Order: sequence, then structure tokens, then C-alpha cells
Amino acid sequence: MIYSVLLTTCGNPDRGQNPYETLWGVPTERAYGASIEELQDIVRNYIEEYDLGGGNWAGGEVYDGLGNVIGTISYNGRYWPKEV
Repeated sequence: MIYSVLLTTCGNPDRGQNPYETLWGVPTERAYGASIEELQDIVRNYIEEYDLGGGNWAGGEVYDGLGNVIGTISYNGRYWPKEV
């Protein structure tokens, strides 16, 4: 099965940034992987590549192959399954 994760940011009000806007120069994208573990690595790499803090991470929604949200990957890389 192919999974996907949303990679996006928001401004951190603690840093004087607008929380309703994405960070300038950081792309919003959807990444694909064959496992949740692969998506966790993708999230950590995205966070490291763009030097994001916890207050800037706004992505992490994980989707199954049908487009259903099945969980979230938090800033620390942990996967949280959606409660049914």
C-alpha cells in the first residue's frame, strides 16, 4: 500500500510570525512512501532540511491509498493512529 503525508509549516507567534501563513521559502508538499516508518523518516528530513521548530510544524496528516486520514506524525516523528 502507498501512504502519503502532508508536509507544511505555519508561523510561530512566539517568534513574531503569522500562525495563519506558511513560512516563506519552505514548500508545502505531499510525500509518498510504502510504510509509516518511511513517512516518519521523510517528516524528520523535511523538518531538519528547513530547520523548523516545533511551533513551525503544521503538517503530518497521514493518508492511506484512498485518501482517508489514518493518523498524524508529530514534530518528534511519532506516529499517532487516528482514533476510531
